[in-house]
Amino acid sequence: MHHLVPHAVGTNHSTTPRLMAYFRVSHSQHATRRLDALRDPWLDYPALNA
Repeated sequence: MHHLVPHAVGTNHSTTPRLMAYFRVSHSQHATRRLDALRDPWLDYPALNA
């Protein structure tokens, strides 16, 4: 999930366990551009940046 997407944890009031899938996706150059990506949320999405 992108760090600027709002998200929260809610209490599960049902008797059915809640399942979750967690995916970490990052740009191939993320390690060298990490702070730039935090400053510019559209850095790795040039089509949306225009």
